[in-house]
Amino acid sequence: MNVIDLASGEPKFKDAIESGKPWGGNPDDYNAARYSLHHAVEGTMLYVFASHDHRLYAVDRNAGTFRALGGEIKLQGDEDPVDMEIRPAGLVLIAPQNLVVVARDGQVKQQVYYPAPQLPGLLRALHALNAVRAGLYGAAASAYGDAFAQAS
Repeated sequence: MNVIDLASGEPKFKDAIESGKPWGGNPDDYNAARYSLHHAVEGTMLYVFASHDHRLYAVDRNAGTFRALGGEIKLQGDEDPVDMEIRPAGLVLIAPQNLVVVARDGQVKQQVYYPAPQLPGLLRALHALNAVRAGLYGAAASAYGDAFAQAS
């Protein structure tokens, strides 16, 4: 993100606020959340979260300046925010399994992670046992195939 000086047509910021890592062109690797610059407006201030460096920036829309607020905001589960809202308590970064409340000075006030639901332990053990059984069936079939090939 950058601000263009209308008089000269030149970018105002030397270092623009960047979104996610460069896309390699593989459609399977594309994750839209990693390339979005989530933003929210409050008065003359534009708040932007950059997934590139996991930082929150404050852009003064009148002065045309920006500054990083606080340090890196890392979400658990290697997630990136999908939305951002302004609330009385601060800025809220929203991800499928994370909620982060950040004060307007960039300090994380609250961070909550909701892990994905898992199958019950017994059911996971049965699935693992079934995978071992399938592997043994495959090994036995391979051994029979080798023995049949040698007998021919």
